Formats: sequence, C-alpha cells, structure tokens
Amino acid sequence: MDLDEWRNKIDDLDRQLLRLLSQRAELSFGIGRAKREAHAPV
Repeated sequence: MDLDEWRNKIDDLDRQLLRLLSQRAELSFGIGRAKREAHAPV
C-alpha cells in the first residue's frame, strides 16, 4: 500500500468518527431535553 492509500484510509476513518460523534452529540442533547422535561437530574 502506498502513502496515498494510507492517507485515504485515515481520511475515511476520520469521516466515520466525525459522523459517529455527531450522532452521539444529537443523542446526548435528546437525553438532556427529556430529562429537563421530566425534571430529572442531569
């Protein structure tokens, strides 16, 4: 595998990580919203 292929693989992984972190943040905000509405401790 040449250097460009390694870099492309890393770029692909970076995109996947960003997508997953974004999904996690959305879920966390949803949990916070639900707890606030239920007057539950955060």
